Amino acid sequence: MIIIITLIALFALFMVVRKNIGVALLGAIAGVSVFEMFGKDLTTFITSNIQNVDSAMIEAIVYLVFVAGFPLVLYLRSSRGGLFGILRIAEAAIFAVLLALLCSKQIAYFCSFDDLAQNIMTNIENVKGWIMVGGIVSAYLDILVCRQV
Repeated sequence: MIIIITLIALFALFMVVRKNIGVALLGAIAGVSVFEMFGKDLTTFITSNIQNVDSAMIEAIVYLVFVAGFPLVLYLRSSRGGLFGILRIAEAAIFAVLLALLCSKQIAYFCSFDDLAQNIMTNIENVKGWIMVGGIVSAYLDILVCRQV
C-alpha cells in the first residue's frame, strides 16, 4: 500500500510543479550507477565511523539519497517547461513509476509491516528493464523537445 501511495504522491508532484523532468530522470538512473560503484564503500565508511548502527539501514538511506534525493532536488531546481499535453502526463507517470520502482526495495525495508509492498516489490522485477528503457527514452525526448516557459 505504501508503494501505491508513494506512486500517487510522486505523480501528483510531477503534474502540479510542472518542471523539466528529463534531467532529473537521467539523474535517477545515474544515481543507480553511482550507488553500484560507490554505495557499498560509502556504507562501509559510515558504519565504521558510527557505532551501533544497522548497516542495512545505512545502505538503504545512501541508496535513497543517490536515487531519489538528488534527482528530486534536480527536478525542483530545474526550469519550468518541458513536454506538454499527453506527453507530459506520460512522462510524469513514467518518472513516478521509475522512482517508485527503483526505491521499492528500500520502501519495503522501512515499511516491513506492509505485505502489499513486499508483493509488489517481488512481482515488479519482471518489467523493471522496460520501465528503465521507457524512462531513458522519455528523458531524452524531454531534453530534446524541451519547451521553456
